[in-house]
Amino acid sequence: MKIITFLGTGNYSETTYVYEGKRHQTKLFPAALSRFFLPQELLAVVTTKAKDKWLETLQEEMKDLLVRVTPVDIPDGRSEREVWEIFDAMTEHLQKGDRVVFDITHSFRTLPMLAFIAAAYLRVARGVQIEGIYYGAYDARNEQTNESPVFDLTSFLQLLDWTTAAEYFRRTLDGRFLGEMLKGVQQTMRSAETQAQGDLPTKLKGAGQAMVESAQAVMLTQPYAVMDSSKKVLQRLDAARGDAAAYARPFAVLLDIVREEHAPLALADPNDPRQALVRQWRLLDGYFRREQAVQAVTLAREWIVSLFCWRLQRDGADRQAREEVERAFNSITGNQERREAADRNDPLIRSLLEMEGIEEVKSLWDDLTIIRNQIAHCGMLRDKIPADRLHRNALNLREKVERTAQTFGLTGEEE
Repeated sequence: MKIITFLGTGNYSETTYVYEGKRHQTKLFPAALSRFFLPQELLAVVTTKAKDKWLETLQEEMKDLLVRVTPVDIPDGRSEREVWEIFDAMTEHLQKGDRVVFDITHSFRTLPMLAFIAAAYLRVARGVQIEGIYYGAYDARNEQTNESPVFDLTSFLQLLDWTTAAEYFRRTLDGRFLGEMLKGVQQTMRSAETQAQGDLPTKLKGAGQAMVESAQAVMLTQPYAVMDSSKKVLQRLDAARGDAAAYARPFAVLLDIVREEHAPLALADPNDPRQALVRQWRLLDGYFRREQAVQAVTLAREWIVSLFCWRLQRDGADRQAREEVERAFNSITGNQERREAADRNDPLIRSLLEMEGIEEVKSLWDDLTIIRNQIAHCGMLRDKIPADRLHRNALNLREKVERTAQTFGLTGEEE
């Protein structure tokens, strides 16, 4: 394990730092923290003035621990360039797999913020394990006993994890990471010995699992599963609101945002075909807005089949009914020869051709067929469309799909 600490030029006063039953009297908190965690190395980040004033004192106090004290020289941080030099100096001394504790007690100016950012960066870029971020709170000391508490700030680093997961959810509607973090909060607290006798969260795991299931359905373009799991997400989030406020405070702030995304997709009665089509349009529109072209094209084609099964009073969940509607659409679209060969006396084909707005839907069907086939063949064919144009063409279908939803009253605007 390594500890990264920062030394300034202040006149630090002696106090007894207390942490989890351990105590050490010193002017320099890194000397106390080293006794609490027993690292192999202490990286002391110092300017020239701080080095001259405190480094020798720190090294002398650390001799009995056999901990290597390594000075990390940094500039004063008087410009943006120097701030980046400080960041580089902090990170270059750490290797993949290092276990690290940050001490920000004696840091100054922007260094506490840089320490948090560096910790987040190192976890991802170097695979560094952040064991903790600590602050020796001399200002919060008991003046009668001169004992100072130690604040564990590690949970604030997790704010960045919550932020990243929330942003990913907002961009993709994929709530797996938020869900797993919620589950992790409950599992960690229920397995911690220190919490064995106290109140424990009971609703976070269920809410997190519902979010994971919803995310899987969203990513796999399973609209009925999305509708069902979104309903579960809403129910379980409401049940977990108290636990979130008490045990997962970062998520408590995000809870209503998650609800707002799932509420338009939830469907209490999946047997109501029109309401199911409205929810599917909302999901489809979300795919388009988030530029998830594969899901958008996949669902758009199936949505059209479901739409006309509904209008023709056929069971949209019946494979044969769907295949018949698809064949009818294929016979009245595509090249001119195929359209002319269509049996206009076929009741299904005649019903399709007589429907309002069918000409635009036929055009949409042609476009979807071309783009879906290009995506499904994964660019293996000689006549493949370049990926950038294929992506653009797919997203450009949104207006046609929306007009179709408006024509058949499926945008849900009246709700």
